[in-house]
Amino acid sequence: MIDYGRFESLGANCEFGFLLQDRGNGETSLFKWAEVIGLEGLTRLLRNDFAGMFAYENVVPFNAQMVLDRDHWIAWHSKIQAEAADPTQPLSRMNSRFSTPEPERRELWEDQNGKLQHFAGKLRAGLRSGVPIFVYKPRIQDTVSEADIAGLHDAMRTHGPNTLLAVTIAETPDQVGTVRMVRPGLLRGYVDRFAPGDAANAYSADAWDAVCGRALQMMDAPAKPSANDTGPLGALRRLGRRFGF
Repeated sequence: MIDYGRFESLGANCEFGFLLQDRGNGETSLFKWAEVIGLEGLTRLLRNDFAGMFAYENVVPFNAQMVLDRDHWIAWHSKIQAEAADPTQPLSRMNSRFSTPEPERRELWEDQNGKLQHFAGKLRAGLRSGVPIFVYKPRIQDTVSEADIAGLHDAMRTHGPNTLLAVTIAETPDQVGTVRMVRPGLLRGYVDRFAPGDAANAYSADAWDAVCGRALQMMDAPAKPSANDTGPLGALRRLGRRFGF
């Protein structure tokens, strides 16, 4: 039985959030239902301890149901409404404006900002504890490099000895469902496909279950002791190899 209560999503969209929900983890978190565009903004946000997140002057329309923090390129669902700036063209990020007037928009922002800051506090506590396995998967249309993933992991480790499971699409069929350790605390998992952007709940269940189960096995496996791994100092060395400190 896979304990999905030990996982938390870092985006990049709702796909892993739907998997968690379907597997019994109904806990709401900061990025479970967010859309994270690229990794630069998320990495900077974590490295700066969430400073400036969702600042009012940086909140712009993303689509009809979501608003974008344009400083960090992260979008959340919102009660703030948008419409097409040019009504003869479809609503898009480049053709949008808020339809919710002031001061109602400011009131809705204050309410949402309070909730997001609360979830940021919960995420901060999880990062400091080093207990959750944080999962990141890119959007289908985004290109994320090994250096980008390593940079995100580095930012997470400024808070504590964290584990990041970065999931990407397998290059070969035998990779599907496997997990490899890139370095202590950084895992790379492989699925056969991502869910379509307009149907994030249509995920590849068997592949995701295999990846998450394997990640738990790897993190829970006792480290093989060496001649230097006995006594209290040895225990510290084993923890250091596992979490990378």
